[in-house]
Amino acid sequence: MAIDPMLDTSSLSIVKLCEKLVQQAIGAARKYRDIASINESFVHGDQWGVIETSKGVSTIRRDAWFDEDNVPRVAVNEMAPLLMTWSALMTKDRPSASAVAASDEPEDTYRAEVGDKIIEMMEGELDSANKIHQAVTYAGMHGTAGLKIVYLAGEDKVCWEPLTIFNFLMDPRAHDYRKSSFYIFDDYLTDEEALDRFEAVGIERKPSAMQYKTAAGESLTGVLQRELWLKPCRDYPQGLYAAIIDGEVVEEMPYPFVVKNDSNKPEYLPPLVLMKVRDVRDSAFGLTNFTAAVPLQRLANETVSRIQKWMRTATNIHLKLPQELDGVDLSASAHIYFPSNRGQAAAAIGYTQPGELSPVIERQRDFCFSKMQSVVGLNDVTVGSETRSISGRAIDNIVELDAQKNADATKSMTAMVLDAWRLTLKLVGLYYTSERQGRITNSSIADVISFSGADVQGMDIRLEAASELDSSTSVKTAAAQEQIAAGTAGPLDLARAQKSPGYGMSKRHAEDIIASVLAGQPVEAMPEDLNLEVFAEVIEKYKARALAQGDREAWLLLTQRRSEVEQMEQPAMDAAPAGPATEPAVPEVPPSPV
Repeated sequence: MAIDPMLDTSSLSIVKLCEKLVQQAIGAARKYRDIASINESFVHGDQWGVIETSKGVSTIRRDAWFDEDNVPRVAVNEMAPLLMTWSALMTKDRPSASAVAASDEPEDTYRAEVGDKIIEMMEGELDSANKIHQAVTYAGMHGTAGLKIVYLAGEDKVCWEPLTIFNFLMDPRAHDYRKSSFYIFDDYLTDEEALDRFEAVGIERKPSAMQYKTAAGESLTGVLQRELWLKPCRDYPQGLYAAIIDGEVVEEMPYPFVVKNDSNKPEYLPPLVLMKVRDVRDSAFGLTNFTAAVPLQRLANETVSRIQKWMRTATNIHLKLPQELDGVDLSASAHIYFPSNRGQAAAAIGYTQPGELSPVIERQRDFCFSKMQSVVGLNDVTVGSETRSISGRAIDNIVELDAQKNADATKSMTAMVLDAWRLTLKLVGLYYTSERQGRITNSSIADVISFSGADVQGMDIRLEAASELDSSTSVKTAAAQEQIAAGTAGPLDLARAQKSPGYGMSKRHAEDIIASVLAGQPVEAMPEDLNLEVFAEVIEKYKARALAQGDREAWLLLTQRRSEVEQMEQPAMDAAPAGPATEPAVPEVPPSPV
């Protein structure tokens, strides 16, 4: 995208502004990045630093395998499986979201239905479950992580990208990332990609590449690209988005993610969502309990190394011989004969006995491994180190206790997932056309009219487990039957859960009748085989369409038809036998409507 001429600013001032904000934010982020680097190196097994990389070539320092006391440096990496277990427990239900209506109004109901369909479709397109798991894993190592959520104009779609603490900067005064006044993202492009961006905006010089190191410790060459997202301020009343490549502004526009909130005031959406494992007061970043596991991992490595040295010494057994046998070639024969007067010398022949390992070392080793599990909020049973038999209910209770130990991280992850889907739906409403939303949800244009715009008013997002079992027809049917027995649901809910053909036929039949009513064709009486509950549902849907389109005449016709349905339903309700006054009868489960 070319530079917006409406912004009365020079490229040089934007570059200087970005550099100023980087210097302002990097000081607060450096401390947490250093801690995150140590945690990540321990998780990846680099716990002694014996592999050195120079000019892209990795070498192993043999002398570094032993310390000055000739103790071997042995690493027993316990942090990696602990992190995988912790991440799996955090995301074991594949956290997803569903759209729910904020009120009982028909407009909110159908707006929520459209939003729910969009979430269901985009979960597979965005690979949301995998990216949420990656973000949670990064948060476990770094303390702060999240997702970058933006609309890519070139690809015409909303994208998610896992975000680490090393990829972004923000206002260090903002304890809540949503309130940060700016966001800066760093990335590296190849020479060809950077040159294409330069030529697109008429920059004639070639970009300059620089050396940088990846998270894997590899040295690569690339061109630095920075994205600046600045909310409105004195110098930029409309905010600013700028893409800067090698000190050149290649893209510039007012802050793009702007919607109207419930008060009809502009709301500036952040291009990211974050989670913190452990919140730090007055800080934009968080810490992780895996930081406390690093010294325990180091102590465990030292203890195991001492045990390894003892094994090398104790297992180096020597043959003991009396001095009288000095010079005897023992390899010449397997037998040695002594005169009878040398029995004492013969009894002296034997092997040295290894010394005993101090039990203090073993206890310290076990303490380190057990304490590492404790500081990250896991139990021996959860990580699989407990071998005794235990019941399934006890295991569930233990897992629940582990979840309580990580309550802060769980709440933060929940907020991140909800914010991610809220932001995604708002960007879909802001950039996707009604025709495209209709194709996504397999709905008509009239259905998605109420979803137009990016404010997503009248709809809220609720977290739910995305387990495949919960979405199966048998489970939904059983849940609907339980609700009917409890009096909280009706036959229509059971038909929806079972997806029975009768429900679809009744709905199409009702839609044909409504189409005839709206076309002015006479409809004298309701067919006897028409499901009144389905018919009422279809009427409310078409009433919401008429209201969204401002068609008052159609709305009045449908309102009159809805009153006729209520009059037909009343005799059936009056004819229903009343239960005992002392104890209400439990209604029987009716069959599926056909």
